[in-house]
Amino acid sequence: MAHMVFVYGTLKDGLSNNRLLRSATFVGRGITVHPYTMFDTGGFPVVFQETAKHNVFGEVYEIDDDTLHSLDRLEGHPSFYERREVTVDIDDTGIQQSCWMYFGNVKSWGRRAGLPEVPVQSNGAYNWRAA
Repeated sequence: MAHMVFVYGTLKDGLSNNRLLRSATFVGRGITVHPYTMFDTGGFPVVFQETAKHNVFGEVYEIDDDTLHSLDRLEGHPSFYERREVTVDIDDTGIQQSCWMYFGNVKSWGRRAGLPEVPVQSNGAYNWRAA
């Protein structure tokens, strides 16, 4: 079965975990329709759905069941991160796509107060490790 996934951290093209998407089809860059809050842990970002500040920029991929299970293991779903459905605007196409996205599990991330928020880009969105 095919799944759409929106990635915003180390799974993005050129970053350390993108290799897990080697069998995926790149659909395009996108931005979440709804705002969230993104923090930087130093090595990877974490997004929380419970607070809403800015939209998130990332990439959309079409993946198979095996890849989805690999991503779930990487993200520690559902204990560390929780996979939830979101809507993403794809590039400048006007197309909105329903995608899976990983959010920090609030119970696991209860001590996030010391984490810095990711700086907002000129487009008003979070873009972790923007080039």
